Amino acid sequence: MPFATLTVVALFFVAAFAPMGLGQGASAPRLGSVDAPAEVTLLSGGARKVPITVHVADRGAGLASIEVELIKHGRTYAAVDLEPGNDPLVWTGNLSLKHTTPAGLYRLETVASDGVRGMHALSQDVEILPLAALGTLETSVSFGETGPNGWLGPAKVTYRNLGNVPLAVALTASPFIHEDGDAEIMPEHLEVRVGGDPLGRAGEPITLAPLSVGSGGVLELWLYVPSGSSQYVPPGEYTGTVDLSSEGVS
Repeated sequence: MPFATLTVVALFFVAAFAPMGLGQGASAPRLGSVDAPAEVTLLSGGARKVPITVHVADRGAGLASIEVELIKHGRTYAAVDLEPGNDPLVWTGNLSLKHTTPAGLYRLETVASDGVRGMHALSQDVEILPLAALGTLETSVSFGETGPNGWLGPAKVTYRNLGNVPLAVALTASPFIHEDGDAEIMPEHLEVRVGGDPLGRAGEPITLAPLSVGSGGVLELWLYVPSGSSQYVPPGEYTGTVDLSSEGVS
């Protein structure tokens, strides 16, 4: 019996697929420049808003976000997501810096991303300047009333380090002058206490405990009204000033 030869041919097709939404030639966005201050002075006791403006050189396949971070020793101290304005190539925002942000040199890192394909980053230096600032909660205090030969007080003063460097603090006082201007109580009669413990009399400058960044304390002021013919203090209202001075220390 004759045989027939059957030839079977199998054809295999390989199809190439491209990711949806990424056409040929698509590229990541590219930043042009970043406008930011090279030096920043913080706001005493508050938050400093630092304006950032980014100019985009190329939106690429689509610009989804621009993030700015302030970095030092691997730690992020502030960050903001910028927003586009009327011009899609100009993005703006504000970094919010606390008054306790340590002084020194930082890296400002700006990253643009399309959210899918890639990103582009720019880096520049920003210096946070030292800020020595001391504040008090009270602007005035009253000792109340008493007769001669007695203590007035305590008048309490709350004070705090409002900057980004440790502070050395000193207290001085002026004479307390009678309302008619014809009598006074000298600073030697003003005693300063902390937690009930006397620090000294204000006849000489009194050195307080150093304040670390973000810390504070409460002073208790006691005024002694002397008696006796040689130190007679007439009744009435007496007014004086107590000054707290400070300077930054390393």
